[in-house]
Amino acid sequence: MNSKTLLLAELTKATKDNPLYRFDFAEKVNMTERTVRTQIEELRNQGIRICSYSDGKGYWVAKSDKEFRRLQAEYTSRIAKMAQTLRAMERNIDGQMEVEL
Repeated sequence: MNSKTLLLAELTKATKDNPLYRFDFAEKVNMTERTVRTQIEELRNQGIRICSYSDGKGYWVAKSDKEFRRLQAEYTSRIAKMAQTLRAMERNIDGQMEVEL
């Protein structure tokens, strides 16, 4: 079983109240925490609803539509904040002020 398949199996067993912690999993399978994060991103990009909330730690596959909808709302909020920041920076492209430290 490759590491991504093992990760998905572990995420499927995990729950909101008993999530999979990426540091623990990385240590268990002898890979970097960054590799685990990358594999989680790849699984999400395949459409697997892997949840992690901003007020907690760990990951799990959504067991209900409600769990997924909360993740969706958090992602939407982050996207909106990032877009707002980008628009603010774009307004200063031509007249970027000098900052002295």
